[in-house]
Amino acid sequence: MNFYDCTMEKVRHFIKLWIKQYLMLFLGGVLLYLPFSTHFLTNPDTLWNGLLYKDGYGWETGLGRWGLKILAQLKGYTISPAAVTIFSILILSIICMLVCRLFDIESSFLVILTGIFLIASPNIAHTLTYYYCADFYIIAYFLNVLAIYIAYRHKGVVSWFIPVLAVAFSLTLYQAYISIAIVLSVLLLIKMLFEVEIEERQILRKVIKLMIVGGGGTAIYLLLTRWQAQRGMFALIADRGFSEMGNIDFSELPGQIVNCYIEFINYFFRNVFLNNDWLHRKYWNLFLFLTLVIFGIILLWQNRKKFSRVRLFLLILAGMLLPVGCYIMLIIAPKVSLYESTGILLIPAMNYVYILWLMLAWRIKGQYFAFIIKKCIIPLGSVMVGGILLLFVSVFQSCMQNNLMKTYSAATAILREIDEVSGGITDYPIMISGDVNLGNEELYSIVKGTVAHYGMAWSDINGRNNCWKAIFEIYFGREYSVCDREECEQIMAGEIYREMPAYPEKGYVKRIEDNVVVKLDES
Repeated sequence: MNFYDCTMEKVRHFIKLWIKQYLMLFLGGVLLYLPFSTHFLTNPDTLWNGLLYKDGYGWETGLGRWGLKILAQLKGYTISPAAVTIFSILILSIICMLVCRLFDIESSFLVILTGIFLIASPNIAHTLTYYYCADFYIIAYFLNVLAIYIAYRHKGVVSWFIPVLAVAFSLTLYQAYISIAIVLSVLLLIKMLFEVEIEERQILRKVIKLMIVGGGGTAIYLLLTRWQAQRGMFALIADRGFSEMGNIDFSELPGQIVNCYIEFINYFFRNVFLNNDWLHRKYWNLFLFLTLVIFGIILLWQNRKKFSRVRLFLLILAGMLLPVGCYIMLIIAPKVSLYESTGILLIPAMNYVYILWLMLAWRIKGQYFAFIIKKCIIPLGSVMVGGILLLFVSVFQSCMQNNLMKTYSAATAILREIDEVSGGITDYPIMISGDVNLGNEELYSIVKGTVAHYGMAWSDINGRNNCWKAIFEIYFGREYSVCDREECEQIMAGEIYREMPAYPEKGYVKRIEDNVVVKLDES
């Protein structure tokens, strides 16, 4: 076989394998998130902002995410929940394939595991409920992966120019995805350190290149954002510190870094952020972390003759940088709270720790070690952790479906009472107080820290009223105005409101002055 035939045969084999693995990831992802495509399981933000159409991105632009409006214009501001979900999974499957190529993961078994770890994550499940921007967020994710892939795998001017622009534009969509670029760079550093045939000088060159790509993209984004703000094209809001992006207070930096480590531990081992007692998730995470350390020690021992002090120092440094990379938003925007309902969106790179575990495990050589690790430890850890992730997504969607059914049922009863009180007139402003009792507290404890746990309406006065306004409009075709905050506070301070019974007792809907008031609970 000549050179041409040999090359073409390799290309055909690569394409055949790539398509096969990609289709497995894509179809698996579509089936996993099928309820999102068919039932439009959404969250309060999406209800309020627009489930089918959104033409105003002023709030997002004020947060420095001015790229969202650009992409929204390209699709005419229309929103198709089913199309957004399927498109997002299509891009996520490409992301998984690029990650597998970055870390030399070729086995179909490992590709599927990579897909489970990256697609069936709490962050992705959470993201897909934001129909008005989920596809844009996933594009931001993809751009960071693409930037690192091109910068690492290719040479020449293009390998610098395209990645820098990709990082810059991704930041205009959602800043938190810069953590993906950072964590991938850290993992690639660990990968190169264990490839002892690569000289330390080459490793440093690659690391410097990746740092310049990330730093250059961030600098371009900050310059463009501030230039537009100075020209009066938009105003960056002070909320959560986005008006001060790029200004790092070095006196607070040590505390912020320590906080990154604390939250990293919380995410995997404690019940502060997620429910890690469920299915003993914290113990399986501990199993993975302990075996990860063991894998590292075995690889160090197997490469001890060529593993210099410089490599060892860089390896320790990479391990220390991993939690900081995952929680970089705590440094970029230190006023942001992880413990709000959208906090999980700020940490999209957490499950890459599992990819590191896979990568190191598969690199171990030796008949005895390889057999134990590849035939016992990897299948056991992957089945348990991957299974918990898949079940979490299933429970998450079940809770979202329950949110919709309970809220729809309550809305049907509320509208019937409103018609009796108002005589069918929709001119009266409405006020909703309290929350729908969703029940199933044990089930909802599993999705602690996510929008599935929250319900379909925000708990603050303004947010709750506007979410219910959207529910009546989207699901029942009723258009109401809502009371402003001051008026709501006056009503709730009054004696008539305090004496009202709560849903579903008769009288939970009452006309107070020129407003129709609905009292869902006594809180």
